[in-house]
This record gives sequence, C-alpha cells and structure tokens, in this order.
Amino acid sequence: MLKNFCISTDFLLKTISQLSELDKIKENKIKEVFGNITPSIFSSGRSELYLPKCNIEELAIYISYAHKHGIEFNYTLNGICMSNQEFDSCGYKKLLNFVSDLIDIGVDRFTISSPVLMNILSTHFKNIKITASAICQINSLSMARDYAGIGGVDRLVIFEDSTRNFQLLKKIHKELGIEMEIIVNQPCQFGCIYRNFHRIGLSHESIDESGKFKIDDYYQVCWKKKLANPSEMLKIPTIIRPEDLHHYEMAGVKYFKIVDRMIKSINIKIIESYMDESYEGNLFDILPGEFNALYLDNSEMNGFIDYFLNEKNICHIGCSNCGYCDSYAKKIIVSEERVEKKLNKVESDIRDFLEDGPKESTDSWRHILSNC
Repeated sequence: MLKNFCISTDFLLKTISQLSELDKIKENKIKEVFGNITPSIFSSGRSELYLPKCNIEELAIYISYAHKHGIEFNYTLNGICMSNQEFDSCGYKKLLNFVSDLIDIGVDRFTISSPVLMNILSTHFKNIKITASAICQINSLSMARDYAGIGGVDRLVIFEDSTRNFQLLKKIHKELGIEMEIIVNQPCQFGCIYRNFHRIGLSHESIDESGKFKIDDYYQVCWKKKLANPSEMLKIPTIIRPEDLHHYEMAGVKYFKIVDRMIKSINIKIIESYMDESYEGNLFDILPGEFNALYLDNSEMNGFIDYFLNEKNICHIGCSNCGYCDSYAKKIIVSEERVEKKLNKVESDIRDFLEDGPKESTDSWRHILSNC
C-alpha cells in the first residue's frame, strides 16, 4: 500500500527537484514539505535561531516551485504558546490577515497545536485543511475524537510517546477513520518531564530575533541521560526503522513524518531509505544531527519491533523492569572516549547553568549536535 511522506523543508529549490526525482521512481510518495517563515509572526514548534531563513515573498516562490513538482506545502503554526495573541483583538485580526496571506500564496494546509486556534481558523476559512500537531499530545481515543471533531482537522499526528501503542493506533483508525501521521526519526526522550516546558521555551524562541532566549539546558539534560545509558535510545518510540513502517501502516497510519528542520540541508539518502523501507548502516544516522559516539548496525534490530506489537504490551504507560530494550542495547557500540568527553561537557554546562544562570548568547546545544 502507498505510504505518504512529509518532509521538513530547507527552502532550497534544488531539494524540491531532488524529492521530485525520487517521487518519479519510488512506489511510496512525497506528499508534502513543511515549515514556516523566519522570523515568524506567530510562534511555531522550533527555534527561529536555527531554522533555515525564508520570508513570505521567498515562501511564495518556493511553494509555486513545489506545486509544479507535485509537492504540497504544510505551514507549521504549532507553537504551544502564542502569548495570548489570539485573545487580543489586535492579535486576532493580525492572525487572520497573516493566514489569509499564506493561503493566497498557496499554502495547502496548516499544522496547528492549539484547539482554540483551530476553531478560529476553521470558522473564518471554510476550506482550510488542518493537521493536529504532535504537540497536541494525542495519546487516547477521546483526545483523538475531540480533535477530529474540530472543523478542518482531517489528520492527526500521534503523540511521540504513543507511537508504539499499536492498540491505540488501531482503535483510532477503526472508530474514527481519520488519517494518522507519526514521526519516524526524532530522538526526544521517552516520558520526558521537560517536554512541555521545552516546547513553551521554543515557542517564545521561534519569534525572538534578538538571540536573548536560547534554550540550552533542556538539550543538555536530554543528552546526559542518553549518553549515560544508551539503552534510552531504544526506548524512544519515534526512532523507527524504515523496515518497520509496514507495521504502522497495518495499524492505520498513512503519513510518515521525517524531521530535519534545524539542519542546514535535508539528507536525501535518509529520505530515500524510508521510501525504500530499507536501510543499511548505523541506525542512529537516521536522526537529525550526528551521533557518532554511538553505533548500532540497523540489521541487528531485525525483530525488535515484534515485542511492541503484542496486544498485551503496556510499554506506552511507562518503562518498567522487563529488560527488553536493555538486551538490544548490548548491541550498541559505544565510543567510550567520545561519550566520556561529551558527558563531562554536558554535566559541566548543566552545573554552570544551575549555579550561575544562563550565559548570554550561548550556543552550546548546537555544539552538542555537531560533535556527538
């Protein structure tokens, strides 16, 4: 069955051309690219400081080029916090004008996290198409039903931590019939207690041009846990092998989201591997950034997903002491020297932040991504 891929954009026309060439020769298809202008007028789910730059005039040219190559554009208006602009009369009008301008230049759909914003836009734009963002944290049938009941919402991105909850995926598909999407290559820690706070910080950072806000501490804490215990990488539901996509398809998932928005250029080879549903090499290389402190041969993970397909599996409610992921983690080759060096750096940065507060204009998390 045809699988549809949603690809983060780098706003390069040459990338659209490359994606179009893949589309011509692959059975699975590129449905859309997604992103937002920078600086953003209204918040999104990623920091403005590290996203590829694009203003609305450039976006219009980019969308036109994508359409000529049969690729749609999904605008990310999914900040978890809009500073209550939607409840201010001036902000409300500004929002409607902004979305109207985006529709005029050809935006095909919007990914949104706020149900209030969804209701506002579906009231004023009758034909709008809305994807409920992963930031909505849809992790139950009741939540899925409520979002599906909002005008314009015809696709749900399942909460990252619920991606391996195959019983939930099947239930949503059977009872609601709404299109579902999952993220396939995001290394966010499972059950992260910092997740919402991080996202609030990123929402504010997404509209800040001054560089005053740089949310470093969350990345540091996340890295510390994964480097200290590499088995945590295997507990992340959104690290999905290309070979395992068909299991999600059988559960009712139709769209697969490949994230790479904070990297300068898109990795076409990774996209091609997902489209082929086959990949050779270090499993962690499918993730944004560089993870060369850890190596796991993808072929060593054959059959790993089977444990989660069992109807009695309850991993989605939290990790216990079954030891399953730990048994596979023994296959991970760890560069002890690199891990120790990075752990020392991360722990030092966390300690400095807690004791002395944030440093002005730090860029430490970017350093982590490029050197791990």
